[in-house]
Amino acid sequence: MGKMRFAALAAVVSLALGFLIPLTPNLIHWLLTGGEPHQETRGYAPAVFDAVLPYERVLSSRFPRQTSQRACSHVFVRLRQQPPQSPPRPSPGTDRDHRFGGLWRPTPARFTFTPGADPLEDCRTVIGYTLTKQIAQLLRAPGAFYYHDLTDGTLHLYAPAARIAGRLNAAAAPGRR
Repeated sequence: MGKMRFAALAAVVSLALGFLIPLTPNLIHWLLTGGEPHQETRGYAPAVFDAVLPYERVLSSRFPRQTSQRACSHVFVRLRQQPPQSPPRPSPGTDRDHRFGGLWRPTPARFTFTPGADPLEDCRTVIGYTLTKQIAQLLRAPGAFYYHDLTDGTLHLYAPAARIAGRLNAAAAPGRR
């Protein structure tokens, strides 16, 4: 009986450690700061926004260099004080992965995602829960602008009052394969 208890305890401990070890950096960050981990792919925000829109800082960005790993590619920035009330025009000649904007429409967003295919929901662990919730609220309320590129599914957001701008491409997200 003692060997069986030990084996069961060892199995539970190994499962717990196997689950916690990959989360350790995020868990430590959360315990120390009370916040979510900040993710930033260097150079992606400037490539998307520098020619189009001034911003204060990067809230979250992810752009893997390998195309096979592009699930949940995104960039969201905090705009400078008193941003223009109208969304910017996309910069000409920019490739699709670095383009911001298009045929802007005022929020609330007039589209719904099919169940299991919501890019914000699919990518919330990559973007961060707080920022994802804020983006979802901005899309549902008046006062911002969005562009949903049906060619590749990229969602663009420009919210001058909240001082947030960004784009999200979840076409290759785990829930979309």
